[in-house]
Amino acid sequence: MTTPRTEAELDAVIAEALAPYQGWLSRTEAAVMQALLADALATHPATSELVEQLGPAPELDGSGTIRQGAEGGEGAAGEGSDTDDDAAAG
Repeated sequence: MTTPRTEAELDAVIAEALAPYQGWLSRTEAAVMQALLADALATHPATSELVEQLGPAPELDGSGTIRQGAEGGEGAAGEGSDTDDDAAAG
């Protein structure tokens, strides 16, 4: 199932894929290619899972803290993070 946001993002992906062919394809050919790409993205098992990921993130059903930049950037474990405070307190 696609949402309006997903549809817009999917249209943008398809437009980007067809951009190199602007001027080479007729309007009819471009429309056919657009329809084929949309169908393939929506129905192929590998791509349909990726299209689902374009949708909004699921809502969290619990409480907790989400740290920004957890891959080593600001807010990751290290100097100035919550983990230093926890280690000092415990």
